[in-house]
Amino acid sequence: MSAEPGRHPKRAGLLGLKRAVAPDFAFSVVLPSAIASLESGGATEALVEGSELVADALGATWWVLRTPPNVTPSARSLRTFEALVAKLTVRERRIAWEPRGIWRDEEAMYKFVVTGADA
Repeated sequence: MSAEPGRHPKRAGLLGLKRAVAPDFAFSVVLPSAIASLESGGATEALVEGSELVADALGATWWVLRTPPNVTPSARSLRTFEALVAKLTVRERRIAWEPRGIWRDEEAMYKFVVTGADA
């Protein structure tokens, strides 16, 4: 389910979706593109909180972070990425990272292990 503002059902609709599936169904929530682009700046906390409302209503156990091609393994991107992963990890959901762009497998795997997002 997308947590993009304005692109998902309201809470009642989300709860209806949760009731419509088997109890062991695992929902995931795709984080908003502004978060994934690492460009949300001061809006990050509000976007994460909005995403959390969607995830809570669904009982989601996964975040999906789809970074766009312009997020590269630069020092700035890595610092911002690590801070974001740390913020998401405290929310006790697993993180699936879908990097798009010039990440080598070794870089992507290394960053995930170092930040603890593989738990």
